[in-house]
Amino acid sequence: MPSSLNFTKIQIVLVILLTGGIFFLLFWDGPHPREDASAPPEVPSNPGPIRWAEHPVVSSPKLSNEVVQVILAQLKAARSNDFATALGLASTSFQMQFTIPQFGEMITTRFKPTTTWTNVSVESVLNNSTISVAEVDLQGPDPVVYQYFLTQENKEWRVLGVVPVRMRDLRRSSPLRSP
Repeated sequence: MPSSLNFTKIQIVLVILLTGGIFFLLFWDGPHPREDASAPPEVPSNPGPIRWAEHPVVSSPKLSNEVVQVILAQLKAARSNDFATALGLASTSFQMQFTIPQFGEMITTRFKPTTTWTNVSVESVLNNSTISVAEVDLQGPDPVVYQYFLTQENKEWRVLGVVPVRMRDLRRSSPLRSP
């Protein structure tokens, strides 16, 4: 029985579309930028504090109190050189990165204000359901404002990290005078 090739118009259109789709997938190299892509992107020299990807909300008084208590406990431990307790208040992932002596050395060299503060105030506590951020103002010989990042582990707040936001030099509170 001789076979004949009888294609309908729909079959021809489908073959053309399929061939075009395959060609498109094989040879398309993505969108082309309109601007000069050879120039490196600009990166600010000081990006400042970390910004939120989601919209944070002011924490409830109960949650704020829990977060503040953890921060104060870690600060009191650091000030009394009880680095085991201070590290114990950090997140599990943070604890795995340091021994107690390494943590103590980091605190006394890179975060000295946490060991010398005389007064502390928590300016605000924000929360985006997975992380809380508190702005902590440490006053003393080395005044500084830190952002404390905390997360919940087993229904307890733990410190993820601390980032300096700005240094405060209270001795220069008056305007500079020219001679």
